[in-house]
Amino acid sequence: MHTLFNKWRQLPRIAYIFCLTNFVVAAGAFVMPFMTLMLTRKLGMSTMETAFYVNIVFVAYVPATILGGWLTDRFGRKVVYLGAISLEILATASAGFFANQFELIYFLFAIAFTNGMVSPVIQAWQADYSTPENRQMVFGASYFGWNLGFAIGPAVASLLFNNHFQLMFWGDASTTFLAMLLVLFLLPRNKPENVETEKVERDSEKDHEGGMWSLLLSRPRLLLFALVGYFLHLIYGQMAFSVPIHLNATFGDDGARIFGQLWMINALMVVVFTPLVASFSGKYSTYANLAFAAVCYAIGFGLLGSTNSLMLLAMCIAVFTFGEVMSATNTQAHIANESPKNFRGRLSGTINLLIGAGYGMSPLLSGLFIERWGIENIWPTVFGIGLCCAVAMLVLRASAKTASA
Repeated sequence: MHTLFNKWRQLPRIAYIFCLTNFVVAAGAFVMPFMTLMLTRKLGMSTMETAFYVNIVFVAYVPATILGGWLTDRFGRKVVYLGAISLEILATASAGFFANQFELIYFLFAIAFTNGMVSPVIQAWQADYSTPENRQMVFGASYFGWNLGFAIGPAVASLLFNNHFQLMFWGDASTTFLAMLLVLFLLPRNKPENVETEKVERDSEKDHEGGMWSLLLSRPRLLLFALVGYFLHLIYGQMAFSVPIHLNATFGDDGARIFGQLWMINALMVVVFTPLVASFSGKYSTYANLAFAAVCYAIGFGLLGSTNSLMLLAMCIAVFTFGEVMSATNTQAHIANESPKNFRGRLSGTINLLIGAGYGMSPLLSGLFIERWGIENIWPTVFGIGLCCAVAMLVLRASAKTASA
């Protein structure tokens, strides 16, 4: 325990700042986690209509992450972060005035777009201040703060959803504004030169001469990694789409309340698991860790649809959450380890876009599946996809070992 404490105490200052910033943002994350219920319960859309519009909103991340990555490498981390998050605050606050109208979808699209621009900035920023030896813990600290806040945010949002709907948007905008102030005053504009004394000799992190296409083609294993990550995020997307539909069908009007409670359990479990996972997962390859995460996804979601017991639902969420922590900390560390210093923003944005497309497509694909085969059949399908992802990660691990031999 003492050794574990020392590891976390020795992290760079930026890890603690992003931990605090993410906590503040997530504590007010009232809007996006409830998007499916907003469209079905507040706007009266069918399952297929909801799937279509949720997918349209998620499409915003495609140009946003590419643009955010390009701007990050060109103009620097802080300028892009503050600009993008200011626009996100404006879009979220404005959405509150259209909370019960169809126009809400336009603002949800704008929120997703601006949030997508922020993502590659944060990933590149943390990669700058970390080394391959501590990256899983640096990204783990950021993830820890996010989920500590998420233990509060959706639970509060579930209380506001029925009778104080507009406050969800204005509360979300207020906490995001506070997070922006933390970054504005606590983080420097430019990265100190002496931070990069790291492992500059690592071939994968040396400056790349050429464009993005030549960089991607020089790393085929990273593209395959992103493909497997796509399917893992396709599974992960069930939490935002298929789970609330399942709960709504099973528990009726109590579905929104139970959904908020499950989000809270998920976040609390992340808080418990993250320090341990980020500390010991560094002993194993990112491929092996992600293979284990895929198995957890398969079991957690695969069994979720087979019960209406709150206790068993919570247990399924706990198993899935352990895999979520393994996936989140190891995916970003792996991308950072493969990113040339002069391409960190762009490569992070591009690979996370490929991986995140699984999450973005999840509502549409899940909606089509549910429409044809029913909600009860999606869970065994997810189980099978999870096991296939685990096998694929182990194959990539064997390939990497062969290449380095």
